Amino acid sequence: MRRCNPQVPHSLIEFFIFPLRLLYATIQTLMLGALFSPLAPAAVLLLGAFILPLVALQLASRWRAQSELRHWSAPVVVGLAAVALAGVRLTFGADAAGEGLELLSGWNFSSADTVAALTIRADALSLPFLLLTILILLAVTLATPLILPAPPKREENVSDLAIWLVLGAGACFLFVSANGLTLVYAVLGFDVLTMFYWLQRGHRELSIARIFLGLFTIAGLMLASLGPTPGAGPGALWLGLALWLRLGLYPFIETNAHGRWQDYGTLAYLALSLLIGVYLAARVLVQPLTGLMPWLFGLFMLLNGLLAWLSDERSDLLARLLLVGTAFLVLVVPLDQVATTAYSVGLMLSIVVLWITPHLGRPRLTEGAWSWPYLPAVAATLTLIGLPFSLGWLARTSLYHALLLRDNIPLLFLVILSESLALSGLVRYWLLLWQGDEQSERRSMVGIVVMVPFLIPGLAPLILATLTRTDLPSANFQQEAAIVGALAVTILGGFGLGYFRPTLTHRLKIAPFLLADFARLGWLLPWWAAWLNWLGRFILRIRVILEGRHYMGWALFTALVGILIILLGT
Repeated sequence: MRRCNPQVPHSLIEFFIFPLRLLYATIQTLMLGALFSPLAPAAVLLLGAFILPLVALQLASRWRAQSELRHWSAPVVVGLAAVALAGVRLTFGADAAGEGLELLSGWNFSSADTVAALTIRADALSLPFLLLTILILLAVTLATPLILPAPPKREENVSDLAIWLVLGAGACFLFVSANGLTLVYAVLGFDVLTMFYWLQRGHRELSIARIFLGLFTIAGLMLASLGPTPGAGPGALWLGLALWLRLGLYPFIETNAHGRWQDYGTLAYLALSLLIGVYLAARVLVQPLTGLMPWLFGLFMLLNGLLAWLSDERSDLLARLLLVGTAFLVLVVPLDQVATTAYSVGLMLSIVVLWITPHLGRPRLTEGAWSWPYLPAVAATLTLIGLPFSLGWLARTSLYHALLLRDNIPLLFLVILSESLALSGLVRYWLLLWQGDEQSERRSMVGIVVMVPFLIPGLAPLILATLTRTDLPSANFQQEAAIVGALAVTILGGFGLGYFRPTLTHRLKIAPFLLADFARLGWLLPWWAAWLNWLGRFILRIRVILEGRHYMGWALFTALVGILIILLGT
């Protein structure tokens, strides 16, 4: 029997990649050669969501007293989903022949080639989003202990943890959709779950709006698939508008209402919801947004950046920073898969780490290990600003390069201003962090430490490249001077706007609370209601005219149509 001698790594890069590949191969071998279905993580999360409220609340009182059971029940479910993900069969590289497709159901129930078939597949683009979903749920469940009250009481956070797991299962199903029909069902299913999420919290209007958002997105996906090239043609405008609603207007309205909830619930819902929109943009859009669409994204980037600059609440400014980042990504699509993956992973995990990090207070220099609780937040901050050798450097330079190719200087200035306002919130984040006096809890730090390898400059690109089997460089310094200059202006502008905010508001005589209320656009609600009232009456008037009940109106309508036909015919 021939003995396998592994090749000895010679370079520094191979020195880091070799043990990662060996560990990945070991995990794949232990998981029976990666024979799990792509739906395995979703199935584990969904099963845990049913078991958690049904079994946990029926335990005896002596089991309820066990702190380990309360603290680790939900994270264990997410951990099992991570183990299932390690055993999923993945498809890498070009796949023109349909390799890796699995048939869920079809009209003939035998082939994945038919248009009516529901097919799934986990590929190189699905893997980062599946990993992000599991890491987000792991951080949230670790930071939110399971409370088991005495019967017959039911604690609200038990149902909260369950709905977060259900939303995670819906997201995992969407990320493994292999064709348009499966993607349509997955989008509709996720939005239905989100509707129940809002109904549970008493926001009936947002739940109804979420259903309409799902139907509008489905219409955009179907129209975009009718052309010869999916994602292009006349349906691309509808799809772009649907993505703007998912990543612009609707989360902007949601975030204005998030201040009354727990921080971790906001994080779980907002991150998963935005992940869906980013994945749809990366998967479906094949041509840049044109016309008014880039300016609509830029407008809400500016509004969220302004609110991040004005906000003094840590969770609110991080949510605004997340909204600005996701809108920036969609504004410059399509990007190559490497840049999209690097930006998505770096942005999402950085926000999660900053969100979960406790208010530690000032560093205690007299203690030997004073720096360790601050290192995750430092790594996340460096990734967000785009430090070289981090995921943020490759991602931000790619985004600014795609934006400069548009040759639209006003849009570039708008994006730089919005990004600077959003990054200014990081200065205030650290000021709030130093003013606290909380201790770093073991549960929250476990979730943070799991994400830190994806945020360490130099190591993060190697890990992500190994997992996704893509050519992800550690750092690319072959950039134009304009790209580096735009990134430098954004970072310096963000630091200046954050550090000198008290001076600017005092000299400009700006009241932050009043300006924030104006920027949230709450004053538009009466005008919006009046416009909808007028629109409803106008539609009823048209109905009366078309039914012939108003003869003078019918005559005027016929004359207008005739004039229009004559003008078009000339």
